[in-house]
Amino acid sequence: GAVREGRIIPWDTDIDLGAMCSEADKLIRKIPELEQKGFKVDITDFRFIMFRKPVAISIALYRIRGNKAWLLCCKKASKFNSIMRYFSLLADRILYRNLTSKSKMPLRERIAFALIPSFADYAIRKFVFKVSEWLGEEYCAQVVPKFYFENLDSISFYGMTFNIPSHVHEYLSLWYGKNWMEPDPNWAYEYGTIDLSFDIGRREDLSIFNCLEEGNKNHKNR
Repeated sequence: GAVREGRIIPWDTDIDLGAMCSEADKLIRKIPELEQKGFKVDITDFRFIMFRKPVAISIALYRIRGNKAWLLCCKKASKFNSIMRYFSLLADRILYRNLTSKSKMPLRERIAFALIPSFADYAIRKFVFKVSEWLGEEYCAQVVPKFYFENLDSISFYGMTFNIPSHVHEYLSLWYGKNWMEPDPNWAYEYGTIDLSFDIGRREDLSIFNCLEEGNKNHKNR
């Protein structure tokens, strides 16, 4: 919407932004301020999401490997999807439960986290992801060339300046298909960025904290 029409798409349900996972600590430090302003903050391994009716802002957390930038994608849901999806959502959030206000968590998350001692977080997370995998859940990576984020362009949007990927038309074609310039209220998804050959590693290891540690190591080695 920002590039094509210079406005938020009327039928869209959220605002999509992006950041490097290695800089997620900057977002984490803003959580108290965001909550004071009435936002509910939801953190997963690959997203930082803020809600305040009627606005939802989703920040995708890209990881860098070699010359690629990537995000996680659920390729196939597990058996007993409605049940396992709930547990997978908890496992995806459990490491970050102390970063946000418990009073702003959904009730079912507050109840579940109250029953799980903090020292068991990683073990529970690993167990849930292993069970989900055993029941058929599969993950893959959505991959784009890293160079889109190396020399960012900018755009004016509602009186503010935002960074955007370089070669943004090409970038948007990867994500939304070659006809992205044509408004389509019924658009569902474009899978052009999925790379089934990309090794995502072990699901339980893909935490923001591990990403921050890797970013710090890379920074020290420069």
